[in-house]
Amino acid sequence: MNGEKIGFVAFHRPGRVSFIAILLLPFAVIFFALMNEGFVLLLMLIVAPVILLVNDVVSKRKVVSKVTNASSLHSALEKSGVRWLYNNKGSGCSGFNRDASNLPRTVADISLFKQINEICIPDGLTEPERLKGSIPSNVLTSIIGVVVCLLFINGLFRLTQGTAPANIKIVSWLLMPLFCSCLCLIIFGLPVFQKNKILPDFFRRLGRGKLLDKGFVVGPGWVKCGSHVWNADTDMLLIRRVGWRSAKADISCLLVSAASRKKIRFSGVNDVDFRTLIEFWNVDDVRMEFVESEIS
Repeated sequence: MNGEKIGFVAFHRPGRVSFIAILLLPFAVIFFALMNEGFVLLLMLIVAPVILLVNDVVSKRKVVSKVTNASSLHSALEKSGVRWLYNNKGSGCSGFNRDASNLPRTVADISLFKQINEICIPDGLTEPERLKGSIPSNVLTSIIGVVVCLLFINGLFRLTQGTAPANIKIVSWLLMPLFCSCLCLIIFGLPVFQKNKILPDFFRRLGRGKLLDKGFVVGPGWVKCGSHVWNADTDMLLIRRVGWRSAKADISCLLVSAASRKKIRFSGVNDVDFRTLIEFWNVDDVRMEFVESEIS
């Protein structure tokens, strides 16, 4: 992979303060309850969610971490004024000029150095493809969800076979397909199904939580989403982990230009759609004439 196109820095990973605060909150509640400090307890329960929300918004918009020995890339990114999006899309960074800031077209978190460098950039012409982000599920949460759905399905089925009143049986028959659908959504949402194209397109989009989302189109050196187009020669792609733990697999990408920004989430570095985005964005030959192709 061309080192001139991709740089690595220590990105800020949001969520650490909120995680610690949520862990400590129950102990604080118990402490003030035992101390009969009702007013302080009430005030804390009202103020704490507001503080957590404000911290969450500020933390998620921050781009780089504070380091003692900042690299030139770290300093350039910090001075560029780029801020991460809290929502999925937003306005561009006023005055953003990648060349003037001496920034590469792609900047990724340093913890992803090995995985991203293993992605092979195609040499020849690449035809535009339509990709989709995802809403990754947690494996532990998925297991709990599967167990809960199976318990409900089993309980409802038993009601239909028992001596329950007719109206209860009708409601049970109506609810069973709902829980079966939830079970399928949970299973299709597992990272193993999201990262690979082993499922039919409909079920894959269902599992990624993007059934009605048109997604975005990538071509050689550009990305198009709706009427917005990002050019690899002038704009920038940022890549960081969603959570602060290294074990957190989810990846968040941010397309940056002076006109607009777009945030895209993937289930991990091995997500086929994420790897395709990296491959197309970092090709040598940027072909903007394909932006108006049929697929886009």
